[in-house]
Amino acid sequence: GMKYLECIKKARPNNWQEIVRINLANDVFGKPFTYEYKEIGRVSPTTLRYIATALDIGDEFSLTGDEFVAEVGVGYGGQASVINRIFGNKKYCAFDLPQVLDLSSRYIFETNPLFRFEIGDLANQRKKFDLLISNYAFSELAIDLQREYLEKVLLRARNGYMIMNSGRGNATGRTLNKMDVNVLLEALPNSRIKDEIPNTGPDNYVLLWSS
Repeated sequence: GMKYLECIKKARPNNWQEIVRINLANDVFGKPFTYEYKEIGRVSPTTLRYIATALDIGDEFSLTGDEFVAEVGVGYGGQASVINRIFGNKKYCAFDLPQVLDLSSRYIFETNPLFRFEIGDLANQRKKFDLLISNYAFSELAIDLQREYLEKVLLRARNGYMIMNSGRGNATGRTLNKMDVNVLLEALPNSRIKDEIPNTGPDNYVLLWSS
């Protein structure tokens, strides 16, 4: 948690406490583990990670709040809520399993009631997006599903930011039956990789693209 907090302070030295404060609602629902931090009180490390990631995405792509964002693997909706609170993005499309989307809809209603996202339909997906994000989820899909997401979602997004834990190294064994990062770099426009900061796994990196 402290490493994410340092990233937040570095990214927003003048108003980092306010940014953390507006996102404390993320910790109200679901009883996450929280820790006491000297300058801000109790907050979960997961919420700090979502804030640090959102700020990095915002800096990479100069987010204005008008972008249509898609997220592969929305989980309970924590990252989506943080992006909405910091940047004001209201157009958001979530891709995940039906039972997960049901949970995230309830979570967001409880913690961020003015924010609504639409549910992505991969089978019939024809929408175009300004930004695609994924926190590990894409990199954990089976290769056939990765290929389908690449064709129907990733390549329909002008910009992308995906934290990955497969496709490059295989210290963890996760890369078996996953797309190689070089295939993704070749397919996605102006794509590149950078280090995950803070690094949370030996195979982890960030894959970005822009067009």
